Amino acid sequence: MTSDEILPALIIVGYIAAFGLGRLGSKLRRQSRPPEPVDTGVTDTEPVVLNGEPQEPVEQPWEGRERYRAGTWLLTAGWLLGIAVSVFWGVVSVGWGKLLVIIGMLIVAPAVVSFVVALIAAVRRERGEGPSPVPWMLAVGAGVVLLVVSANLTVNGLSTFAGYAPETQLHVTDRYGGGKKSGSRVSGTYVFDGEEHSIDNADWGGDGVAPEKGAVVDMWVGPLWPHPALTGNWDSGRLLLFAGFSAFAGGACLFGAFRERKRVNAENRNLSERRQWRTQ
Repeated sequence: MTSDEILPALIIVGYIAAFGLGRLGSKLRRQSRPPEPVDTGVTDTEPVVLNGEPQEPVEQPWEGRERYRAGTWLLTAGWLLGIAVSVFWGVVSVGWGKLLVIIGMLIVAPAVVSFVVALIAAVRRERGEGPSPVPWMLAVGAGVVLLVVSANLTVNGLSTFAGYAPETQLHVTDRYGGGKKSGSRVSGTYVFDGEEHSIDNADWGGDGVAPEKGAVVDMWVGPLWPHPALTGNWDSGRLLLFAGFSAFAGGACLFGAFRERKRVNAENRNLSERRQWRTQ
């Protein structure tokens, strides 16, 4: 067996192991929860007095402490293993550079935006102002961007089916996955707009198995930037699938943004009316 055939099995086994560890850890924690505090009617600030002398509070017995800790460790190990498998999968699929870009777009950028929004909201609360319009404005921007991305993917995805995609030829430099259709991948070079471009270890989107090394086959290029390489209808179908997801996400963002805008305007209007009533 080649490494390309072993990697999917390793990834699946890794996810199964991560799920098993997390499941076992959650079960141990659930079965060994700390005891509920006993209500003695004495506040935390009142010392417990016995025979005229203050006593230290007695901790409730907890027989499952070690099992609870073991469950926590197993749950943490499951999460770490799942993250490690995901990173490994990403590196194998797209490489470190593209993986870091994806992480930045999906995790770092939203975290920064969330921090800025929370900071603005905190400042407005300290000033006694109403809710900020920034969240729904950002949601509108995100929705518009997602819809534009969806339109781009749709135009590029339909280009091969409708026949308006620029056609060129792919010079295959390597093939992966043997003679199997499933998991068949290719590397090669092609000329588009007078410049030579290359694809590396890309999914084969044509009919049948990927062509052998040295073969020259027809391919297409998306008419809109970033001009994706389309080796067949399967590549176009994937673009249309992503376009559908992007359109759904964009529509959801816009719907949520307009609902939030309505709520923010109503709260700010009520706040303004209360201030006017107090000044009268």
